[in-house]
Amino acid sequence: MNADVENLTEKTDNLSIGDSNYSTNWNNLSGKLKLQCIEKMELKERLLLRCTSKSEKTLVDSNKIQASFAEFFIFPEQSTVSIKLKNKPTEHLALPRGKNYKFIVPLIESLLQLVSFDQLVIRSSEKIDFTDELSGGQLHVKCFWHESCSNKDLMYWLNALKSSEVETIKFDADLNENFPFDKLLKVPNIWIDKDAEIKKTFLVQVLKDGTMDDFKKTFSDRIVCNSENLIRIRTDNPAKQIALELGIDEGEDYDDIDALQYIRMMVIPSELQEEEYDWNTNKWMNLLDPERDISYWDSDSDVYDSDGPGEWEFDYDDD
Repeated sequence: MNADVENLTEKTDNLSIGDSNYSTNWNNLSGKLKLQCIEKMELKERLLLRCTSKSEKTLVDSNKIQASFAEFFIFPEQSTVSIKLKNKPTEHLALPRGKNYKFIVPLIESLLQLVSFDQLVIRSSEKIDFTDELSGGQLHVKCFWHESCSNKDLMYWLNALKSSEVETIKFDADLNENFPFDKLLKVPNIWIDKDAEIKKTFLVQVLKDGTMDDFKKTFSDRIVCNSENLIRIRTDNPAKQIALELGIDEGEDYDDIDALQYIRMMVIPSELQEEEYDWNTNKWMNLLDPERDISYWDSDSDVYDSDGPGEWEFDYDDD
């Protein structure tokens, strides 16, 4: 690891620091100069540096690196990480098939601390609680999408998403009838308590009949508008309301599904009139269920954009 640090310090030779009296030995640099070096480092270099000491870890984590997209795929039989930094090709890491998923958790832990994500997608098995291996903390992410998680993992991510940076949250329970819908009923209360900003959105697809009735009962004392597919509830801020909307799926026929529900919760201005409301439910329903609209999987989509795959070497301990 000392060799890695020595290689990193060579970057100071290319910095315009304006003072030739500074030693290029990394340990002799001030925190300010170290930050200048870190700003020029690639992701893998930052990951290496943060492993050298607690002080370097704190320094690296204080200077977040921006990623337009990342995906963590965590299953017992296969685990992979893909990440696309701003203006960089997508990089991929895959554990050997059958290798215990816990070997990839330290990398995920580091990325969650080091990276600020525009979009983060996590797919994990309902049979494992991989968040047990994480130390906790707040995520820095604008759009969060989680599929097929265990109930315990779901609650972990909800708690980690309390940051005001979050704009959109998506959970996909794979139509799991055990999905804790009662916990989702608490989301509007969380927004009310935190005075969430306008346009904050929560999308969910559940297999449950009577969904809107459940919301009506829970927030009966706050309802200001009540229709078949839309409920508006007041918040403690007179300028804001929360819209609870049931998606309208025209022409779909699910013979094997009793009650497939598409729900959007969104903070809206109180003065927003019904005729001004965006009734294009198909747009956000396609985000929940892309197979409804094959055009969503356009090869030019930011989600799958790649200037060419990059491969990561990953050392793991067999012990």
